[in-house]
Amino acid sequence: MKTRGRLTVVAGLIVLVIAGTYGGVRVYKLWHLSEWHARILHGDSEDDVRAKMGSADLVVAGPRWCEAPATVRSFMYGHSFPPEWWIVELDGTGRVTCTVYVQSP
Repeated sequence: MKTRGRLTVVAGLIVLVIAGTYGGVRVYKLWHLSEWHARILHGDSEDDVRAKMGSADLVVAGPRWCEAPATVRSFMYGHSFPPEWWIVELDGTGRVTCTVYVQSP
């Protein structure tokens, strides 16, 4: 096998391993989000939320769903297609003001 062919095969394998790892982690996270979201309590700190749910997929400024007066940002976990989000809203001190699950039919 020529050197160029070997490099192509090795590069292809690396891409497959990276894509497979990302896909596996993503599926694992999506399977467990509802369980993790249920553990979030009103008043939990931002660090507690990250420890229980991991990094947010999307962070949005301002209240999005609960309209709690103190809310300054929303952590959104989930995916856009089909739309399914587990949302944790936080106040200015980094405390949970509300949690919401949103799914489009």
